Amino acid sequence: MTFQKSIRTYTGHKGVINAIYFSEKGSRMVTGSWDGGIRLWDVESALTLSQAKTSSPVLGMTRPAPVVASGHSDYAIRLWDSRAPDSVRSLTAHRAMPAALSWLSGSLLVNEQSESSDSALPMLASADYNGTIKVWDLRASVPLVSLSRAHNKGLPNNSTTNTNTAVKTPPHKVLSMTAFKAKDSPQYIVTGGTDNRALIHRL
Repeated sequence: MTFQKSIRTYTGHKGVINAIYFSEKGSRMVTGSWDGGIRLWDVESALTLSQAKTSSPVLGMTRPAPVVASGHSDYAIRLWDSRAPDSVRSLTAHRAMPAALSWLSGSLLVNEQSESSDSALPMLASADYNGTIKVWDLRASVPLVSLSRAHNKGLPNNSTTNTNTAVKTPPHKVLSMTAFKAKDSPQYIVTGGTDNRALIHRL
């Protein structure tokens, strides 16, 4: 097997493209850029179907479902519905850059085939450069639960003493995240960090 030449090119961003996802069925693609732009593309035609412009570079993103959640360098998470391109909502509880995001399994925003509006909550997980993981019910503006310094837990030498002052080691960043939930099982969130570990967290 060998790589063939590129078959299609997508142009329009004015900065580095830092995040990219296909939709569930593969007919759409979403990209996020350091220019603060988020674009929804038709994969076959390479045309931009919808776009949002934000004021801060995009660091990470979820797949479109059709709402896209993106993490930005100004510490905010932005929620963009590609069907209403002018409506961008911000979540601002992080105190460091949130680069890792994932829809939680069973979320209405992910389960597009759901027949019941009561079958699940619209839920999102996010993690930042301070190692903090947050879980959101997107009907509210504050997180349901937070776990701080997630990738420092379980490590030796988590703090050092200098004279009379306890100095904590710097937090390990969380740079990647995914989530899964088997039928009739708890929700799990998996994170990867700068401590060279992948951790599974159960909700």
